[in-house]
Amino acid sequence: MPGSLETIFAVSESPRRQWLGPRPAAAIILGMLAAAISLLPDGQSRLIAVAPFLLAALAWWILLRPLHWWIGFAVSTLLLPPFPLELGNTGPHLALLFAVLGIWAGVVRLGEWRIRPDTVTVLLVVFTVWLSATALVGAWYTGVTISLLSLARVGLFGIGVWIYLFVVHGPGRLCRIDPFRWASAGFALASVAALWACIDFYYQFPPLTGFSQQYVWLPFGVYRRAQGVFYDAGMLGNLCSMFLVMAAVASAQPEVRKRIASRPLLALGSMVLLAALAVSFSRSSLLHLMTAVATLLVLERRRTHWMRFLGPALQVFGASAAVVFFWVPEFFRAFWQRLADTVMYAGSYTAEVLSGRLETWTLLLEHIADHPLILLTGIGFKTLPYTTYFGEPLVADNMYLSITVEAGLLGLAIMLALSGAMLAASGRARRGGDPAARFFGTWFLCFWMGQLVQMLSVDVLTYWRVLPLALFVLAMARRESQRAGESAGEDAAA
Repeated sequence: MPGSLETIFAVSESPRRQWLGPRPAAAIILGMLAAAISLLPDGQSRLIAVAPFLLAALAWWILLRPLHWWIGFAVSTLLLPPFPLELGNTGPHLALLFAVLGIWAGVVRLGEWRIRPDTVTVLLVVFTVWLSATALVGAWYTGVTISLLSLARVGLFGIGVWIYLFVVHGPGRLCRIDPFRWASAGFALASVAALWACIDFYYQFPPLTGFSQQYVWLPFGVYRRAQGVFYDAGMLGNLCSMFLVMAAVASAQPEVRKRIASRPLLALGSMVLLAALAVSFSRSSLLHLMTAVATLLVLERRRTHWMRFLGPALQVFGASAAVVFFWVPEFFRAFWQRLADTVMYAGSYTAEVLSGRLETWTLLLEHIADHPLILLTGIGFKTLPYTTYFGEPLVADNMYLSITVEAGLLGLAIMLALSGAMLAASGRARRGGDPAARFFGTWFLCFWMGQLVQMLSVDVLTYWRVLPLALFVLAMARRESQRAGESAGEDAAA
C-alpha cells in the first residue's frame, strides 16, 4: 500500500512539474493563439494574424544552425515558383526571405566571423560595390526609378557574394557537415526541378505569374519553352548544365561518386536533367555543358581513362535521347534540326543563327561610339532592358558587352579579374589532397569555364537563382581546402 501511495504521489507531482515547465506553457499559449485566430472572420485576416508567429518560428529555426537559412534558400530556389503577385518581372520569391534571414543570421553571429582577405573575396566585394555605384551614377542616364531597379538587381547578385563570405569567412566555416551529402541533396533537388520543368513543358500549364516571353516556333505550333519554376528557359538550362557537370565530375572521380549517389541514381537524375535541357531549347546551355565536359576531360586526363568515363556518359546521353524521342518525337526532331541548322549555317546566316543578337550587338557598339563617356561608369547594372536611353530597350545577350555598357570598362576589367581569381582558387583546391576540396574545386572550375563561354550569348550574371549555388560550390571548395590545410598543420605541429 505505501508503494501504491508513493506511486500515486509521484504521478500526481510529475504533471505539476511539467505544467510549470516551458514546453507545456508554450503549448498552452500556442493553443490559445490558434483558437483566437480561428475566430477571425476570413482567411486573409487569419493569414495576416499568423504571419508574425510563422516568421518568428522561422527566425528561431534559422538561429539554431548557421546554415539553416541556406537550406531554406536552396530548397525554395529549386522547387518553388515566385508568388503570383505583380512585383518585378516575375513577382517576389520566398527565397528572398531566406536571403534576408541569412544576412540577419550573419549579423547575429558577428563574433564568429574571421575575415582573411584573399583575391576572390576582395574582388567579389569590389565588384558588388562598383555595380552599386554604377547603379547610382546611372540615374543620370536612366532616371531614378530604373536606377532603383538596378540596385535591386545588384542586391540579387549580392546573395551569391554573401553565401561565399558566410561559408569561407563567417559562421558557415564552423559547421560540421558532410559536403558530399550537400552535393547529393542538391543533385536530387535539381533533378526534381528538371522533372517538373519537363511535365510543365509537355502540358503547357498556364504560368502562375509573369515570365520571360520565350517561345519556340515549330511547324506544328508555337510553344513556350521549358522554364519550370524559374520562368526562364535560359536559367533552367544553366541549372541543368551545372548539375550535369556535377554528375560528370563525380563519375570521373570514383572515390567521390560512391559517397554521392549510386550509379543508377546518378544516371537517372542525369537523364532527367538532359531531358529538361533539351526541351528548354537553350543552345547556349548545351554549349556550356560541352565546354565544361571538355574541361573536365583535360583536367582528369591522367587519372581517368577517357573511355571509362565516356562510355557511361554516352549511355546516359543515348537513353535520354531515346526517352525524349518516344515521349515527344516532334520536339526531339525540332531540337536536333535547330542544332544542325546552327552548325550548318553559322557562317552563311550568322544573324539568323544568333536569333537577332548580331543586330543588337552592332546597335550597342554604335551607341557606344556615339556616347563614349558611358565607358567610364556605365548606365547601371541590368538597365538596358528597361531604359530608352538608346532609343529603345535592348537585351544584349552578351555578358561582356552588357557589362561594358552598364558598368563601364572598369566593371568589365573587374569581372574578368574576378573570373580569373575564381578559376585559380578552384584550381588550387582541386590540386590539394582533400577529396571534398578536389571534387568541389573541379566542379566549379569546369562549370565556370562553361559560364565564360556562355557569357558570349547570355547575361548569366543575372541568373540570381543559379549564381548563389555556383558560388556556394566555390565556397565549399575553399572551406574544405582550408580545413584540410589546418588539419595538416596541426598534425605537423603534433
